[in-house]
Amino acid sequence: PATTEIYTLSRQGGLPINAEGRPVSDGVLTEAARRLRARMRDGDFIARLDNDEFVLLLKGVDCAALATVGDYYRRTLEQASLAYAGEGYDLTASVGAIMVKAESNKAA
Repeated sequence: PATTEIYTLSRQGGLPINAEGRPVSDGVLTEAARRLRARMRDGDFIARLDNDEFVLLLKGVDCAALATVGDYYRRTLEQASLAYAGEGYDLTASVGAIMVKAESNKAA
């Protein structure tokens, strides 16, 4: 059956970046979104929900791989500093995931 996986990625420890001001924080998060998008497949979707939270909609991920895929995107954010305006910023993130089956529209 067709499924859609919904992941939320939230940046943790935001105070050092937020202390730099909104343009820097937004710039770093824009770079984070680019990094995530570069790892996504055609047809997948990413959106920024809040100040430092993203949602990813992915189709066709096996239920057994749900946690592994979420961890893959978390590590994508954490693997290297994000550059903005000549500075590097390290991110840590937490991830949550849910799988929705298309025929039932109920969470699995």
